[in-house]
Amino acid sequence: MLVFGGNRGAEWLGDTWALDLSGSPVWTEVLPDPEIPMGMAWHSAIYDPLRERMIVFGGQASGSDAWALSLAGTPS
Repeated sequence: MLVFGGNRGAEWLGDTWALDLSGSPVWTEVLPDPEIPMGMAWHSAIYDPLRERMIVFGGQASGSDAWALSLAGTPS
């Protein structure tokens, strides 16, 4: 399971985390290379299995931006 962004009080978060659901669940931070979107909350995200990526759209603090995180090889 992948999660991106959110907020902690007045702080907008722009980090991405993966939860491995096999065996004991373990959270691991996904560190994309090189650019990441600014922090945002209340956005939408989908998983695109054909291109092995997560697409994030809209949300508070970003307006109508769209970002794709490639999950094939090194996340970028």
